Amino acid sequence: MLLNLDNNNRTLKTQYFEKFDDKPRLLAGPNNSQEQFGLLATSSVFGRYLTAEGEIAYSSSPSIGQRPQSVFDFGETQNRLLRFGVKGSLADFTYGAEYRSVGRDFFNLNNAKIAKDQEGAEVWLQKNFGIFGFKLSGSDFTNNVARDPAFPLISKLQGGASASISPSSWPSLSVFYFRGLQRSLNEPSGFDPQNGSLDSFGASLYYKGSQWDGTLAATYSISDIVSTSPREQNAAGRYYAYSSRERTMSPGLSFGFNYYPSLFPVQLTAFGTYSRSTSSDKYTNSDVLNLGAALNWKLGSSSAAKSTLSLGAGFNAYLDNVNTYNSYHDVSVWARLKIPAF
Repeated sequence: MLLNLDNNNRTLKTQYFEKFDDKPRLLAGPNNSQEQFGLLATSSVFGRYLTAEGEIAYSSSPSIGQRPQSVFDFGETQNRLLRFGVKGSLADFTYGAEYRSVGRDFFNLNNAKIAKDQEGAEVWLQKNFGIFGFKLSGSDFTNNVARDPAFPLISKLQGGASASISPSSWPSLSVFYFRGLQRSLNEPSGFDPQNGSLDSFGASLYYKGSQWDGTLAATYSISDIVSTSPREQNAAGRYYAYSSRERTMSPGLSFGFNYYPSLFPVQLTAFGTYSRSTSSDKYTNSDVLNLGAALNWKLGSSSAAKSTLSLGAGFNAYLDNVNTYNSYHDVSVWARLKIPAF
């Protein structure tokens, strides 16, 4: 359910989602359904030159044993999403900056993929030259949002560029490349520093027809991380340090499709992602598949309101080829009523 309140240049949205548990359980067992509540506020500071946006959302905490489920723990950062930023445009330039903090146990039921257990900021600047577009961006994120002393802080500093070409009546093609560094801080006893390089590149193809549009994308990421143990002194009085190197490769594919029939006030949406991750030490070998589809139906409109009913379903699967007992899959069905204004 979504409620929008619009007041000139300021907008406030509240939203609530619930995903019911589809797994059989004992009558006396805990209720493992998932819930999410959020607030999204936007304000136009200087028209299109600068717009501010802020969002806070909480997901329900998982039940423990036979205790009743805690619906929302507003003081727990591990179940929280906090985001605020600014964006705008001037002439042919568009720009923006955003701070984001996502807890380790936060789950998003709004179909948007959000990286968990990290906080940091990113900035970007884009310039268009006719059918060509160029974008520069940079980010710095650190994991372990709750600052658990039992785990290290791992930061990733990345920067890169993307280019696109959008000829009229033809698909739009874009490519990107990012280069970054990983560093670890505050390692507890038993953890070695983990430093190294990060590379990612990919391409996407987008086409918009008269009644449909679609996107196809491919990515490939490589991390080359070296773990070095503290220096120790041997019997001969010489200092030495052990080091190990782990190289992880992660290719991925994704697609998105939207269809707008002219005879009915509905929109059909479908999407899917697939990724694979393997490491040189043979301890990581996994596959992840996410599929979803939704039907959005415009219920009616007036001068005060326009409502939309959405019905959707999703399938998620994780296959661990090293430890098969970690593999899982689930199917979900959801409904959402959107009321933009009163």
